[in-house]
Amino acid sequence: MDQPEKMSFDWFYERVQRNCAQMRDMAEKLVLLGIPSVFDCGLTNKEERKIFSDWADNHRYAVQLHFIDIPTETRWQRVLKRNSKQAETFQFEVTREMFDFIDSIWETPSPEEMDTLSGKHITS
Repeated sequence: MDQPEKMSFDWFYERVQRNCAQMRDMAEKLVLLGIPSVFDCGLTNKEERKIFSDWADNHRYAVQLHFIDIPTETRWQRVLKRNSKQAETFQFEVTREMFDFIDSIWETPSPEEMDTLSGKHITS
């Protein structure tokens, strides 16, 4: 409902942070029920991934990072399909300009980051 007439990165970024906070809140409730959570969100760079990792560390939750390297054109075709399908979770059309911008700020996890966050289990 708060989507501006003209999209901006600041609005988008704040929205993503708000959504991620809601996901973390829900995960905290699910862990009490013994239900694992999967965060399927951008985690665009090391700093963003660290927010989740630090949250998990602070709560003594197990964390595991999975990264699938999909070619740019395949990802773009998937976006076009989502744009045209406009399923019940559709919020707004992702333009090529938006896609390319996010692609340009993407930071692939380093081997060290993958080692740190893959299969990391925190024990009491």
